[in-house]
Amino acid sequence: KKPISLFETGPVVSGMRNVFPLIYNERYFGSVEISITLKSILDSLEELYVSKEFAFMLNKELINSKIFAIQKHLYTDSLISDNFVQEDSNCVLEDSPKPLSANQIQLNKKLYKNKELQIALSEGKPYSALVNLNEDYYNVSFLPMLGLNKNVEGYLVSYEKVQLLPFSLTKFDWILALIIVVFSFMLIF
Repeated sequence: KKPISLFETGPVVSGMRNVFPLIYNERYFGSVEISITLKSILDSLEELYVSKEFAFMLNKELINSKIFAIQKHLYTDSLISDNFVQEDSNCVLEDSPKPLSANQIQLNKKLYKNKELQIALSEGKPYSALVNLNEDYYNVSFLPMLGLNKNVEGYLVSYEKVQLLPFSLTKFDWILALIIVVFSFMLIF
């Protein structure tokens, strides 16, 4: 009989759940639940942060334990981790999140090979990575979405093209080569 807000995967809809008890004169009458779908969350985030793209990946084990066999076609394996799925990536349903962009797909494929990320995901920790894609750098961040028992129901993933990078990051190979050349000259002379 306490208000609660959390992220929850479910057989009908996954998203934020907000439950508020209805109490009058210390008598409990029931509760009101307000749910916010993944699509609504993503649409709101992209409206607020126009320079970013967002996606959700959901805990595959939890999803598979909750959905009916007829719903399995609505979930596709995540390109980032074998332990997560994406909800309705083919937009079969009207209220589904939009499909991933070409950049998100390419970044996800690169992130699949990131061992540090895979460890963080398996431990339910937040993570952020700087990923080079076609000479552009993207900051990709993973925020765990916790459920009722503090278990990871999924991750909110944000993608943002980095506008200004330190020179040392973009030209590291050149700087390293220059250091080696200078050091070699110092040894010779």
